[in-house]
Amino acid sequence: MVAQQNTAAIAYDKNFDRIAQKIDELNAQEVEIALKKGVLYSQRRRSMSRDGFKIWLTQNGFTGAIAAKYINLAKTFVNFSLECIGKIALSTLFALCQPKYKKLVCKLRGFAWTEAKIQAAMQQERETQKAETEQQPAAPKTGLIGVPSSGRAFQFPLLHDDEAIAKLLQILENRNITPVQLLIEAIALLFEKIPDVSAAKWRQLVRAG
Repeated sequence: MVAQQNTAAIAYDKNFDRIAQKIDELNAQEVEIALKKGVLYSQRRRSMSRDGFKIWLTQNGFTGAIAAKYINLAKTFVNFSLECIGKIALSTLFALCQPKYKKLVCKLRGFAWTEAKIQAAMQQERETQKAETEQQPAAPKTGLIGVPSSGRAFQFPLLHDDEAIAKLLQILENRNITPVQLLIEAIALLFEKIPDVSAAKWRQLVRAG
């Protein structure tokens, strides 16, 4: 009876190992395909005009935000082997592309990571960053603030929208401008659409503060 139980347990373990191996293989294939997509999108974007790239994306059922997401993935893990990241879920790899995990990604190179280990490392990284943030002086509130060296400035809140961030990164790269330049252009464009800003009101806004 005991021998039969042991035989059944061994058979179960072997079957479980085969299933786990198959899952790892499928995950590695998904990661490999995603990286190749990122390379393809990047090559297309470099070889085509901005409008041409948009048309190509639309014709193939893609969006600029999705393309930027995969391009960022390929760029982040360009120096990583599939053996290193093949066992990590694709959704986790996308999460690792966020700026807050940049230091962690640098530590991953050259090692084979599992999903469980990387999740633990990400949790540790978040806790470390939270502790560092709590030790820093409180940041000024969003809005108009005084700056002793340059008069005044306007501080915006942090942007946490992944899709908006992907679009932002694509715009910055395509137009080769800084975030501040983009913001100034956007403000100027929207300002032109305000019909009731008189010259006197404009001078008041400029001189205020």
